Amino acid sequence: MPLPLRSISAVAALFTASVAAEALWFEPRSLEITHQRIELSGWHAPAGLRVALLADLHVGAPHVPLSRVPDLVAATNAEAPDIILLLGDYVIDGVLFGTKTPAADFAPMLAELDAPLGVWAVMGNHDWWNDGEGMTRLFEANGIQVLEDEHTLIHTDDGDFWLAALGDAMTRPYDIDAALPPSDDHPTLLMTHSPQPFAQIPPRATLTVAGHTHGGQIMLPILGTPAQDPAIRLYLSGYIRHDARDLFVTRGIGTSVLPARFGAPPEIAILEIHPQP
Repeated sequence: MPLPLRSISAVAALFTASVAAEALWFEPRSLEITHQRIELSGWHAPAGLRVALLADLHVGAPHVPLSRVPDLVAATNAEAPDIILLLGDYVIDGVLFGTKTPAADFAPMLAELDAPLGVWAVMGNHDWWNDGEGMTRLFEANGIQVLEDEHTLIHTDDGDFWLAALGDAMTRPYDIDAALPPSDDHPTLLMTHSPQPFAQIPPRATLTVAGHTHGGQIMLPILGTPAQDPAIRLYLSGYIRHDARDLFVTRGIGTSVLPARFGAPPEIAILEIHPQP
């Protein structure tokens, strides 16, 4: 016997309410600590490097109030990473129901991040729209080293590697040649805010890491995300190998535009990098 129309309507309303609650409350307030082992042919040292990726905090978004930042810092430190990389978009710019939060309020909290090889950062598009130069000075005053279109050699007991950083693709005239070291005598870990330039990055960047996408933020069944630029839809989240080059994109923490996530829960990503056998 067919269900009465009233029953169908009730089931549809319940389903809609459940999806809305998940997208508008439960998922954006959740946190996953994801672990990814990556084996790279060009990574000859140091084996087992633990890299924490923290991106897209968007402090002041409805589900990332200032009071949540110390918890994110504590969760990152608890993973005992060798190095912590901050991948941009620390502030909000126009998110619905958000509260504009100055970087001066949370930079001292991020100063509590701790890793033996340091805490390093790039700026994202929202940061440059809101005084990226001032935020850079604040971060560096709090012990967070900010890189843009440059590289530095990181020394470890098990071997050295280059840490390189590319300027934000949306707001800066980024320079790949300046960002990458002149030689491949050591493996190169390249950090950038958006994965958009990945198609242009040469293979001598052993691994590129990025944020920006929020994993799609709203991932609809079958349809995927309606919001992302087609140029980065191939690079929404996770480990991606394309044309003999390697990329990892973290889903990040916060939200932009709408205070919602669905099918793309917030994460702190912990990478463990090994040479390919």
